[in-house]
Amino acid sequence: MECPRMRAGSPTIAYEITYSYRGQELASDEFGLGYFLFQVYLRPNELVSTIRSALADRKLSRAEKASYFKITTSREQAKRVVIDEGQSAFCDKMLTDGVWTSIDPNCLERINYKVITTPSDYIAVRVDPVLAP
Repeated sequence: MECPRMRAGSPTIAYEITYSYRGQELASDEFGLGYFLFQVYLRPNELVSTIRSALADRKLSRAEKASYFKITTSREQAKRVVIDEGQSAFCDKMLTDGVWTSIDPNCLERINYKVITTPSDYIAVRVDPVLAP
C-alpha cells in the first residue's frame, strides 16, 4: 500500500516472525485456499532481553512465543467519489450490436457525483513486542 522511504544499507541481524491467517480468497491466490502468510522483521535492539531469550528457547511452543507480541489491526477511513443516484437522472437504454442506445431520443442523462467516507479496502497490521504475563 505505502512504503516509507528506503535507503541502501548493510545487512543486519533481525528476528523474522511469520504469521499465518485465513481470509477471503483473492484472485491472486493461486490455489484458492484463503490461507496467507506475512512476515515481520525486528532488530535485536527493538526487543528487550527477556523477549530475545524467550524467542531463543526451543522448548516454548508457538503459542507461548506469540504471547510476546500484540497484534493490532485497523482500517482507516477513505474518501471515494460515487454517483449521487438521488440527484442524477438516467435514461433507459438498450444494447444493439454492442452499442448502448437510448430508448427515448429526447431523454438527457444527468449524472452527479458526491464524495463519501467509507472504510478503506486495506487493513493495517501493527505488531508490537510486549512482556508476556
